[in-house]
Amino acid sequence: MQNDLLYRIALTLVPHIGAVQARILIQHFGDAAAVFKAKKSMLGRLQGIGEIRASSILHFNRWEEAEKEIAFIARYKITPLFITDAQYPSRLLNCYDPPTLLYYRGSAPLNAKRVIAVVGTRYKTEYGKQLAETLLRELSAQEGLVVVSGLALGSAVWGFVASNTGVQFTLTFAAIALTAGLLLSPWYRLQLPTNS
Repeated sequence: MQNDLLYRIALTLVPHIGAVQARILIQHFGDAAAVFKAKKSMLGRLQGIGEIRASSILHFNRWEEAEKEIAFIARYKITPLFITDAQYPSRLLNCYDPPTLLYYRGSAPLNAKRVIAVVGTRYKTEYGKQLAETLLRELSAQEGLVVVSGLALGSAVWGFVASNTGVQFTLTFAAIALTAGLLLSPWYRLQLPTNS
């Protein structure tokens, strides 16, 4: 599993390989390890990959960076979710370019029947705090609802409100990021509430 994770993280670090190309490669080769073991001619023939991207894969040399990422996520108990994992948010698979790898911390069911994403402004205001509190109170009445946040500054207002108003909320929050370090940023330390 650790070796699979190394290749999965490495795939996200290859220059010129974005989410769309990673998905093409995974669909063709089956897993990230097979991508790195493929011959240049096989890689180059794939539509959307070509010669330059094939060379980027074959000359990839950021293995140490991928290993540090593995150590980091192990240390902070962060769960990596690869696009082929059963726990990966299935709704994202409907996107043209779903993230190849997400980092997740917590126990919220990401494939719950009812999920709402949080998008906010970059700066919190008193009005925003009041609005977030009202929304949290109303959403809290909805059974089985999961609130997902990408932890942008504006989204952090949800955690701020929940932890600083004294109001009890019964929502399940999930923090998802494209880099593991974001889950430990000062914004995450606002202690997004959970019902566990």
